[in-house]
Amino acid sequence: MAPDPYCGNCGYSLRGLTESSKCPECGKPIVEVLQRDRSIPRGQRYKSDIVLFGLPLVHIALGPHEDKLRDKARGIIAMDGGALGGAVMG
Repeated sequence: MAPDPYCGNCGYSLRGLTESSKCPECGKPIVEVLQRDRSIPRGQRYKSDIVLFGLPLVHIALGPHEDKLRDKARGIIAMDGGALGGAVMG
């Protein structure tokens, strides 16, 4: 049996989705994010040990990880789909 389709951007299960051209969770076009192979790495996390103003200098949260579909990066330099910080990349 083939694995269920999921969004490669946010990890949302697209099983049973028939009437939408976008992921219901993140809004990305299905043609860009449709994935089936769950054997690829689920996501990457990095948080620097250096802390300024109560935030890590660098915090990276890319892709679904463990039991979380999304994780917000919060740092002076932050990178994810909905990052919060001084210099952000999403």
